[in-house]
Amino acid sequence: MKTFWTSIKSTTLALTVGIMLTGNAWAQSGETVKIGVTLPLSGALAVNGQNYFDAMKVAQKKMASDLKTRFEVITYDDKGVTEEAVSAAKKLISRDEVKALVSGAISGPALAQKEITREAGMTHVVITAQHKDITLQGHPHLFRFNSTVEMGSQALLTYIIDKVKPKTVWYLGVNDEYGRTAAAIYKETFEKAGIKVVGEEYFGNTDTDFLVYLARGRSAGADLVMLASPSDAIAATILKQKKQIGFNTPVAQAAGVLTKTLVDLAGGAAEGVISADSWVKTLDTPENKWFVANYEADSGKPAGKQEATAFESLYFLAQAIDIAGTSDPDKVAEVFRSHKFLGPRGEITFDKIGQAILTNYPIIVKNGEIVLAD
Repeated sequence: MKTFWTSIKSTTLALTVGIMLTGNAWAQSGETVKIGVTLPLSGALAVNGQNYFDAMKVAQKKMASDLKTRFEVITYDDKGVTEEAVSAAKKLISRDEVKALVSGAISGPALAQKEITREAGMTHVVITAQHKDITLQGHPHLFRFNSTVEMGSQALLTYIIDKVKPKTVWYLGVNDEYGRTAAAIYKETFEKAGIKVVGEEYFGNTDTDFLVYLARGRSAGADLVMLASPSDAIAATILKQKKQIGFNTPVAQAAGVLTKTLVDLAGGAAEGVISADSWVKTLDTPENKWFVANYEADSGKPAGKQEATAFESLYFLAQAIDIAGTSDPDKVAEVFRSHKFLGPRGEITFDKIGQAILTNYPIIVKNGEIVLAD
């Protein structure tokens, strides 16, 4: 017998989604493997966080149909704030007694949470956070599903230098570790290519008015705007305000964060924006077709790379536990490092430090859709 159930813990804003299924030793003994999740379900990243949550519900549907192990998935709202993320992770470990954590929409919370899971000696899957130190600082049971800022930027900057060929660029990014890391990579790479960075501006992750920054950018007279905003809502607002003031310079959004949600929110202001990413909707594989069809049918929203990554993060973790036959972090890590996983983004493997090995492609917005760039 299989049952699928959802409940809400009213006093904690924790959402619990469980899958009950029978078949292996766990199911026969009645043991359930608890997986903790933290996502930004409110705050500046709420649109992204809800999309991740919806993708994980699709993952749980596939877990119910494909895997023998039974799981309980407990999700807390971390608001995209480091302190909230740390608190949520501690609650999941001490109170809910989860065996693994899935988290990390952005880098700040992920960097803090990984110290908690490293100390606890537990499996930690990081969804889309891109800071290189997440995997470089040594956590034997941590696995990152997205490219680093450096990995994604390489594909984007190569395309810009070889195809767009600007003489000058202007940078606008979020004022955090992610935004400043992207700026440093861009500046170093462009300077080596003989391209001048004529200005840098940084905005807060709760800002709603970007007109002052954009006016300065327009005055700089650059050939290309380099934007680094992981929030769909903020990026869309920037693009619309940029169009509003007649600032018509082409835009390159940071790798990995040009989403269909952003494009839909921005409307015509997103047309022509370029980026790079590891997924496109038209990828012709059974796994991608299944994910797109089920995500869009269940959520009523368009599928995107971030949603595909969120789906893979939870499903591949559950698959690794199922293959290992245990939630023991050492054995789960062995599966991650030795197994080839098939998902919406194609075949994915993980290197010795837990970094997913992916191919990133240049992409562009055409007629409201994200497609491969020429």
